[in-house]
Amino acid sequence: MAPSMEVFEKVQDENLDEYPSRFLNTLEKVCDYAFSNQTQQMETTKGTLFGA
Repeated sequence: MAPSMEVFEKVQDENLDEYPSRFLNTLEKVCDYAFSNQTQQMETTKGTLFGA
């Protein structure tokens, strides 16, 4: 999901303050979908990003 090598390197450093807002918004949307979609509520996928 990282749009560039620069963002990817910041993700690896785990420095949340330096993440671009576009990346954070995309990440939030992916997680919202992954944890709220009906298929993600099955016993085998609940709490994971499997199938997102």
